Amino acid sequence: MTKAAFFINPLSYSVKKHGSVLSKSAHNENATSHVLDTFDTLPNLVSAAADDGVQTVCVEGGDGTIHGVLSEFINQAPKFEKFPHFILLPGGMTNLVAKHVGVKKPTPEKIAALLSSPNHCTKTQLPLLKIQTEHGIHNGFLFSTGALPKGTHFCFDKVYTDGITGAAAVRTTLLRVLFGRGDDRNIILAPTSFSMNFGNTNIKGDHIVSIATTLPGLMIGLNPFWGEGNGAIRMTHVSAGAKHLISNMARMLKPKQSEKSIKNLTDNGFNSWALDTAEMQYHGPMVLDGEFLPETNQPMTLSVSPPISFVK
Repeated sequence: MTKAAFFINPLSYSVKKHGSVLSKSAHNENATSHVLDTFDTLPNLVSAAADDGVQTVCVEGGDGTIHGVLSEFINQAPKFEKFPHFILLPGGMTNLVAKHVGVKKPTPEKIAALLSSPNHCTKTQLPLLKIQTEHGIHNGFLFSTGALPKGTHFCFDKVYTDGITGAAAVRTTLLRVLFGRGDDRNIILAPTSFSMNFGNTNIKGDHIVSIATTLPGLMIGLNPFWGEGNGAIRMTHVSAGAKHLISNMARMLKPKQSEKSIKNLTDNGFNSWALDTAEMQYHGPMVLDGEFLPETNQPMTLSVSPPISFVK
């Protein structure tokens, strides 16, 4: 049986509400369980996992917890003789990452089966985004600037407080922003300065939102990626003055865009690309996997990590 380390965030939304699945599996003699009451201990815990030859890491928490644990393992990757694979259990409000590469409806029995026969499980290889700024390197799956971070503030302040959580909170925020007529809509959709360079493409000017991810999709069926290229980062950019926001957002609910739809999107100020690296400059709120990053006036680089193996 593979040697494992469990990382549990007791403060994540559904863990706090329903209890931890991993804690019920902690009797496994080949697993070491860590409760992340504080993330200050995480560097030492990851270092100890490297020393112990841990082969599988189970993480139970929300997108922010997964972001924090994976980032620390990537930071300490040189310490591992063989980098471990990961089992993700949804434990937060939205659980975007676990939805794509995590365990569906996890139980202690499922976790035991995954640990006992990892070679017979479904494995997904997926890189993480790497955002390098003057404040350091940040690793995650979904990065955004402009309206999405401002919408995240709105969701925290005015949607979650109404008792709406998960995908329902995302839908509610989107509907209020697109169809609202108050100050919130104007604040969230207000254009902000943005520039980006990759390959022979240069983007400069005010924008409404940019989204970058290595995930195959987003919440509530949104698939806002249709552009050319074969890079691991799927990027969407909406320029200031973009037209027909509601109809174009409806287009993004389609699994695939037709040539006519792509032309309409482009003509209306919506662009998308698949790339491996880009240079960006943006001053304003930025969100990576639900966590706000330190703002910067300096250029930053988008790239990807080596692929990580996820088991489910």
